[in-house]
Amino acid sequence: MIGFKYVGQWDWFWAVDDVSIAEPDDYDLSLDGAYWGATGTWGARLPYYQIPTAQVAPMDFSGIASNLGAVTQNNAVFHTQIGTSMMMSSGDTLTPGSSDTLNAAPQWTPAATTGANVVDMWVVGDTTDSNTSNDSIMGAATINVTDFIYARDLGSYESGSYNQGEGFEAGNIFDIYQTADLGAIDVFVHPAANEGANFYVKLYSIDPTTGDFVYMDESNEYTITAADLGATVTLTLLNGLNTLNGGESYLVVAGSNGDGGATNDLVVGNVSSGNHGITI
Repeated sequence: MIGFKYVGQWDWFWAVDDVSIAEPDDYDLSLDGAYWGATGTWGARLPYYQIPTAQVAPMDFSGIASNLGAVTQNNAVFHTQIGTSMMMSSGDTLTPGSSDTLNAAPQWTPAATTGANVVDMWVVGDTTDSNTSNDSIMGAATINVTDFIYARDLGSYESGSYNQGEGFEAGNIFDIYQTADLGAIDVFVHPAANEGANFYVKLYSIDPTTGDFVYMDESNEYTITAADLGATVTLTLLNGLNTLNGGESYLVVAGSNGDGGATNDLVVGNVSSGNHGITI
């Protein structure tokens, strides 16, 4: 027997909808998600989708696996494959209804030559899985090694960051592994931004003692045109080339002083849900 018990007050109805009762398969592993990236001075694992040849660094890959079956899964192993490179986690035991994060090894470092690296991920146990459709994320990411572009996106967007016409700044942290010069910053202007809005970009270093952001440079203000909506705008920095030191982290932002809330003003494109950040 299945029962539903409701306890409440100061309300006027309750509802039950879309109830399904099913007997689970004995063995059903699922790869629910993954996170990956390189860990530098900032201290967090940051995913990069475009990496200059001078900034390639070892990356870690982890998968979130669940046992949707009715029987304990032994030796659940998370795999990551990039070209001919294979990374695997140690075997894990997952009881029915449980989930765990599985860390693949060894680390993977992109070759310091331009090109695309497609990432495939999957999880497998030591028994035949009844539903293989949820075991893998093939083409989970494409990591492009470039000549000069360092980015936490691949030029796509899903949403936008804005402050309803009030002033704000939004951007991403980048770990620098080898000393490099920065002279310009790209910003993707969301289609919902306001034509005629003014915005700028800024560069901050990070105080290693306090963690405070320290102003370094910025661009002139730029006025968004109709052609900029849904497009990438490149703004040069006032000081020309800024030296970014290897072994340090930096923050780049796009910002606006706002228009007092009259319009959307600046809307900066956000990449996929999760921790991939702003398209800067």
